[in-house]
Amino acid sequence: MRSINLIRPVNLIIISLAQYVVHKVLLTSALVENEIQPLLSGSYLLLFISVTVILAASSYIINDIYDSELDLVNKPNNTFVGKTISKGIALLLYYSLVIIGLIIATYLAYNLNRMPLLIIYPFAVVTLHLYSSNFKKSLLIGNIIVSVFCAFVIGIVWIGESEGITHLTLKSESYRSLRLLFWGMVIFAFVSNLIRELIKDVEDMEGDGQHGGRTFPVVYGFSQALKLIKTLLFFLGILIVIWSISLYTVVGNSTSLIIGSILLLIGTYIFRLINRSTAAQELRKTSQLMKIFMIIGLLYPLVI
Repeated sequence: MRSINLIRPVNLIIISLAQYVVHKVLLTSALVENEIQPLLSGSYLLLFISVTVILAASSYIINDIYDSELDLVNKPNNTFVGKTISKGIALLLYYSLVIIGLIIATYLAYNLNRMPLLIIYPFAVVTLHLYSSNFKKSLLIGNIIVSVFCAFVIGIVWIGESEGITHLTLKSESYRSLRLLFWGMVIFAFVSNLIRELIKDVEDMEGDGQHGGRTFPVVYGFSQALKLIKTLLFFLGILIVIWSISLYTVVGNSTSLIIGSILLLIGTYIFRLINRSTAAQELRKTSQLMKIFMIIGLLYPLVI
């Protein structure tokens, strides 16, 4: 049963929950309030979310296939491909998921008359495959690609409902607060995930270096990687302050200031942990804290 971890079920739950909350709490409430029918309702929304989940699950599988030998060095007790599941079975599962996702994406694009949804899917599949095969261990490119996908999880919901949102801009002043909260989440997802990816690269720098990886920690060293991570954390802290104050000004809800303060406290604690780190192994706790930090930020709409 441990092989189920190949598709990172906890991450898939977080992805599906984030998309559901963003759509139901943010977009649907704003659209219905202005008498605009959401395009993604009922089973369409579930199918829409399932495509993203399938895309993420398939990317985890292909990533583990390419990293199977490297993972034996970096995380020998948490490796599945080649140990609990063969590469052949993993590839079969990967292509099966990709095909299922394409079928669902085609169905949605046809029935909703939203062809961009179909065009985006194969582009995302190819990009994530190239990430695993070519870019993951390159200098920052892989980090940026996976962080863009993390932001894409939120941003694709806006694209799915773009027709209704266009009508919303013409009918309601609430569009300003909706746009501020939504795109603030997208930027938060990108920067926070980029920080977490760099932390994971520092953790894996020994194995990456042995296998010819060109990640930032391997190329520039441990101390320079920590400086970059701390710089990004400081930048993210400034963004959180601006985001929280702007939301309070536009929405008038003091909860945004409270959640912003909580995020800043967690971010400060992570900053201190990184500042005290003298070895890559000490960052494992920091990586887990960053995941909690990201979850709180992405569930912002529930309390706003």
